[in-house]
Formats: sequence, structure tokens, C-alpha cells
Amino acid sequence: MTKVITGSQQLKTGLTYPKPTYSRVVTCSYSLAAGGGNFFSYTERCGQDLWLLGIDLYFSLQPGGAVTAISFDIYTGFDAPGSYNNMLLWSNLLPNYFRGQLTRWLVDSENWQMHRDMAVRLTGQGRRFGWAAIGSNTNPGYLSASFQISEG
Repeated sequence: MTKVITGSQQLKTGLTYPKPTYSRVVTCSYSLAAGGGNFFSYTERCGQDLWLLGIDLYFSLQPGGAVTAISFDIYTGFDAPGSYNNMLLWSNLLPNYFRGQLTRWLVDSENWQMHRDMAVRLTGQGRRFGWAAIGSNTNPGYLSASFQISEG
């Protein structure tokens, strides 16, 4: 026997075939210019009641550069940020601590990938996801973040 809570939050028992829960992936990406700088990217607006199931990050630089360092954070917020500094006002989804101090994630490889299982429920207004990075890369590259969400 299965117990299922429907969208109206009513408990239904004895269901042989419960309604499946679907998820989707929203992605934001950016082509990094040679010479570094401040970069940010964000997704379209998602639902008001959702589960963040996982995050995948991909980073790639053209090989042969003298410097490959990129530091970044992953954020969630409500309105389109419009600038790098406004993105920093969003909520940090993956805080990174080093010796008790909040710091940024650091990538110093030409090709890098990270996955995090999240299972975090987010409610309220329609929400966006994104990242902000500071790069000192000497070669151009690409940074992409994918967020697996389940709405409703």
C-alpha cells in the first residue's frame, strides 16, 4: 500500500499506482573571456514551491594557459540580478568554509566537474539559480551550472 500526499495536501492511502513526481534541469552558462574578470550567470525563474535535488558544475578552459584559477559560489535568489555585485546579495547554496572562515570554491584545473546531491526544499516566490565567479584565467573557457529541480 502507498501513502501519497496530493497537491492539495490530502493524504490518500491504498493507491496501487501513485502519480509520479517529475523533475527537470535548468542550466546557466557563460563563455569566459581570456584575461579573467568577474562573471555571473543565472537561470530563468522557476516555481514557488520546489525541491532542489542536485547541482552539476562544469568548467573547461582551453589548454596551455599560464593561469587557470577561478573562484566561485552558487546562489539562489528571486529577481534577475543584472550585475555581478547584485548576484552576491543572493543566498549562497553551497557555502564553503576553510579554517572556520567562509570562502569561495576554487578551481585551478583546465577541466573540472562537480556534482552535489542537495534534497533542499525551497518555498516562497518564484526563484532563480546561478553562480558568480572571479577568474584570473589566461585562456578563454566555459563555465556551466545545472540545477535539477522538482516543482510542486
